[in-house]
Amino acid sequence: MEVGYGPTRTGQYQRATGGRLPDWYQKEPLEIQGDHLYLRAFNLLATDRQYLAGQEGGIGPIPWSKAVLFASELGFSRRARMWFADVLMVLDQKWRENERLEQDKEEKRKARQQRRDAATAKGKRTLKG
Repeated sequence: MEVGYGPTRTGQYQRATGGRLPDWYQKEPLEIQGDHLYLRAFNLLATDRQYLAGQEGGIGPIPWSKAVLFASELGFSRRARMWFADVLMVLDQKWRENERLEQDKEEKRKARQQRRDAATAKGKRTLKG
């Protein structure tokens, strides 16, 4: 069986092992691995956030307890659940900071457009009068 990366691509693995891949390699992972797990959890748990009027751009954090519960459902150990929740909280904080920056940019853009519209309207009035 040819695999698309590493020494197996060049055939080194096949020559060294007679071409047989180990059993652990052939089994599909039960859960999403690596960064994809964090991104999937972030997207799923984002639906649990509260939207707050007038605070932090109106976007509340993902509840920490929901992140811990999510990790618990995946069968993580207590320590791994805490680590997982902490990583998600940092990811969520950075996302909310970015959202606030984007909201600020949009508000400034709208304010500029209103000023332009007001100046255009004023110019039209003075030309007519």
